[in-house]
Amino acid sequence: MHLKLPPDLDLAEAHAVAERVEAELLRAPGIDAVQTHLEPLERPVAARPAGGRDADEDDEQRRIRAIVADDTGGRPCELRLLRSDAGLVVFLTISVGASTSLTAAHELAGRLEEDIRRGAGHIADVVVHTEP
Repeated sequence: MHLKLPPDLDLAEAHAVAERVEAELLRAPGIDAVQTHLEPLERPVAARPAGGRDADEDDEQRRIRAIVADDTGGRPCELRLLRSDAGLVVFLTISVGASTSLTAAHELAGRLEEDIRRGAGHIADVVVHTEP
C-alpha cells in the first residue's frame, strides 16, 4: 500500500503513521499481512476557479471523453482537470458492471491511464476511479 505523507515529516514520524495504518488494517477479518511504501506528498494542487476554463482545457476534456467512449463504450461519471506545476492532473470516474472482477476493472483503469497519457506530455498524472 502506498502512503503519501507530508514531505516535511521525518522518517520516524512517517513510519509511526504507517505502523498505525498497518495495525488498523490488520484488525479487519481475512487480512494477515500489510506492507506499506512511504512517499512524500507533492505540493498541493490548486483548482482553477469556476469559469476559468480555456479552449485547450475544453479540447482536452473532449479528447478524454472520446478515449473513455472508445475504451468503455460509455461516458465518464465524472471528469475533472486540475493544473499543477508538473502539468495537468486528470481525475476520472467511470462505471463498470458490478459483477466485473477487480482484476478486469483494474486493467481497464490502467488502459485508460495509458491511453489518456499517450501523446500528451503535458499530463502529469491520471487517477481513474471505478464505480460498480
